Parts: sequence; structure tokens; C-alpha cells
Amino acid sequence: MANTTGKKFGGRQKGMPNKSTSDIRALAQEYGPEAIRRLVSLMRQADDRKLQFAAAKELLYRGYGPPKEPEDSSQENLHFNLDVRFRDPADDPAAQVTAPAIRPTGELQLGNKM
Repeated sequence: MANTTGKKFGGRQKGMPNKSTSDIRALAQEYGPEAIRRLVSLMRQADDRKLQFAAAKELLYRGYGPPKEPEDSSQENLHFNLDVRFRDPADDPAAQVTAPAIRPTGELQLGNKM
């Protein structure tokens, strides 16, 4: 008789790992450190730049997870206006720069110190 209620009956409880999957995972994890060392070696020494990039990408993915999407993707093409105005230093005494003074000994002296 078919289950027409839409509810699950029997089988593994939610969250319980599959035994064969957990056995395979445990076996594969034994090779984890060796696999990481191999990826590092490929990233550093492979002749093919695409292979170096793929190894680096895999290391980053394994170490940090997938790249995060921007929180607000509407700001990707953010545009703004920048208004730049130049002032004449003659109009602003604070903006005037004093020229370096040359002492008779030939040393360069900045400012008004002698």
C-alpha cells in the first residue's frame, strides 16, 4: 500500500549518517594531509598556469569555503558624481607654499629658518 500522507515512515532518522558513507569518508580523510601537500606542490611547481590556478582555488575553497555573495548586489554598478574644484593659492594665504631658502654655504634650508 502506498504512503499517501506525504510523511516519511521508517528508514534512518534525520541526521543519522549512512554507515557506508561514513566508512568511505573516514577512509578518504586518512589521505587528507597528503592531498593538501600535493595541491600545494601543484600550486607552486606545476608548469601549466591553469593547473596552478586550479590547485590554488581548490586550497582556498577547502580552507575558507565558497566565495560569499555581496549582501546587496544592487551596489555592484554603483555610480556617483565627484565635483572637483581647484582654487587659486593667491586667493587663500594658508594655501601658499614658501619656497626653500638657500644659505650662502649652499645648504638647502626649508621654511624661514636660517
